[in-house]
Amino acid sequence: MSNIGNGYGSEYQLLRLLGRHRNEFDEKIKECLACSEQVFWMDFNRSGLLDREIMNMDFIPNQEVPDEWRSLWPTNDGRNGINWDAIGKVGDKILLVEAKAHAKELEQKMAASNPHSIQMIRDAFSSLCIKYNVTLNDNWYKIHYQLANHLVAVNFLREKGIDAYLVNIYFINGFQINAHGKELKQSKSITSREEWELVIRRAHDNLGITGTKIEDLIRNIFIDC
Repeated sequence: MSNIGNGYGSEYQLLRLLGRHRNEFDEKIKECLACSEQVFWMDFNRSGLLDREIMNMDFIPNQEVPDEWRSLWPTNDGRNGINWDAIGKVGDKILLVEAKAHAKELEQKMAASNPHSIQMIRDAFSSLCIKYNVTLNDNWYKIHYQLANHLVAVNFLREKGIDAYLVNIYFINGFQINAHGKELKQSKSITSREEWELVIRRAHDNLGITGTKIEDLIRNIFIDC
């Protein structure tokens, strides 16, 4: 978990929605997923005075699923792996939430250095791409590694019969002012949905997933701060 911005940034804006604007947020979730049921959100784990993001498949009560995930993806006994900004549930659907407040947050590269871990990641990416008829390229490792591994996770749950979605929350004007209403010296804000859609399309193009069935795993929500 990175340091939270004081009045700006994806973590701050998501906490603001979950804490102060829950009804509005839940309605956007239900509209996006065409659901009418109540949305439930999973609490983070405490880690001393801090909070620990939900990781990997820790939110699945059936222990067989997290155990099988560890055979697919390197987790270092749960200390590493994939972090989620939030985990929700609406009806039978599981929501794996990732929040973004500026374009650079869509760019991450693989940090793994252990040869066995790297091979596990390569195998997982390769299997996913074969299933969806996508050509695996270096951008999966070097530019959009987080989006790529999130897709692996959602597909894994789908194969276990769990109706899971990667729900990306894109904040408009989410990186512009601090908690005192002062303009940031270096605002990174995206100022319109159209601007976000161009950024997203570029990322999907880079991964080679534009127009493929793999995009059915994703739901995008745009929220003006």
